Amino acid sequence: MRGYRKVPPALATQPLYGGPSPERQLVEGLETIDKQVARVHERLAAQDLHALATHKRYLELKYKPEDDDKS
Repeated sequence: MRGYRKVPPALATQPLYGGPSPERQLVEGLETIDKQVARVHERLAAQDLHALATHKRYLELKYKPEDDDKS
């Protein structure tokens, strides 16, 4: 962000040095960060969901009466 802020507004949308514009580079960088944050969030959620399922199964095995398994 700091680097992008230093770019004069007139040049922000102009392709530079044969590559994408500073604006496009900023957008692509933010998209990369967004995807990585989403992956981390999914991994954390998956771990929490797995732990919850494991705990549920433990409670079922420990406290569920034997005759409830037949239904």
